[in-house]
Amino acid sequence: VRPWSKMDANDEDEMKIFDDGEEDPLGKDTSILPEWSWGRVRPWVPIRRADAFDDEQIRQVAGHDVVMLEKANGFKTFGSTEEGTLIAAKRIRAINSSCRVLFYLNSMIHYPYYASNETFNEEGWAMRNPKTDDHFKWFGRFLSYDHRNLEFREWWIKRALDMLQHDEIDGVFIDAIIKTHTIESRVDGAEGHAAAY
Repeated sequence: VRPWSKMDANDEDEMKIFDDGEEDPLGKDTSILPEWSWGRVRPWVPIRRADAFDDEQIRQVAGHDVVMLEKANGFKTFGSTEEGTLIAAKRIRAINSSCRVLFYLNSMIHYPYYASNETFNEEGWAMRNPKTDDHFKWFGRFLSYDHRNLEFREWWIKRALDMLQHDEIDGVFIDAIIKTHTIESRVDGAEGHAAAY
């Protein structure tokens, strides 16, 4: 195998990210993706701050090619993670319009401070141990999602799609996908969860 730095455009076929017979996900409109070259490692940053970023912090963050605005961004100042994320993203893009900004969602852990949580159905959508009827909680604090519930999945997807309606949000960073599979070994009665995800 040749080093990455020696690869040229003709080598792209050797590094497919899709299986034979599947459509190349990068064969579509790639205008929202940052310019790419194996000659330079792309800097990116995951970051969160419960209150507002100051101007110098925004300037530093905007120097990256990709910024993932984590959970809890700006909720103390702006009332919700969604609003705090949108305000930070607008400020970042005002400095660096080519910076790609990602909104953070967790695939399994129900974190607080999101405005969309107001419509979360805790009784129907949170993972329970069927023997005790207790909610399973990550880190002893945060409810776990139950992907076996179609209404929950539709709610979760809508959260992501709602944020993608904003010009300053380029994508969604989905965290903890592995937990959608490992939950079956952690919680009695979670069988079928991985398949539902």
